[in-house]
Amino acid sequence: METIKKILNNKWLSLIIRIIAGCIFIFFSLDKISEPLKFAQDITRYQLLPQLFINVLAVIIPWIELIVGIFLIAGIRLRATATLYNILMLVFTSAVISAIARGLSIDDCGCSAHTTPADWWKVLENSIMLLLGIYIMLFPVNKFSIENLAIKDYINTNVAKS
Repeated sequence: METIKKILNNKWLSLIIRIIAGCIFIFFSLDKISEPLKFAQDITRYQLLPQLFINVLAVIIPWIELIVGIFLIAGIRLRATATLYNILMLVFTSAVISAIARGLSIDDCGCSAHTTPADWWKVLENSIMLLLGIYIMLFPVNKFSIENLAIKDYINTNVAKS
């Protein structure tokens, strides 16, 4: 049990998982940011929201993904960032499951510029990504993070003066 805990709290594992999850979100966001109209059409295919919300979400979601990706890689507010990451992954996965359950045939899930069908494989992929987010939330070892460096700098500057 101690070995598992040691592995899960490993600073390198945490960094690698943060980089993977962050890069995926950044990569996916850039496609959506550059083509908000296409992303709005992708959202429309799920038949879940009125058009007014779709247009707004097609502009906002990619920027949230970009910021979350950057924050994950940089190690900023890891628990809060991972929580937002997990909420997005749950929403995306729920939309795919809803489409499958309603018999919708969606050839492009809208995740990125690459055409990926909204099917059970996508649910599996999203579930794996969700596990990455849960790991970051539960084990936010932030040894290699901007936030950790700022805290150390603050302590060294202010505590040393005391």
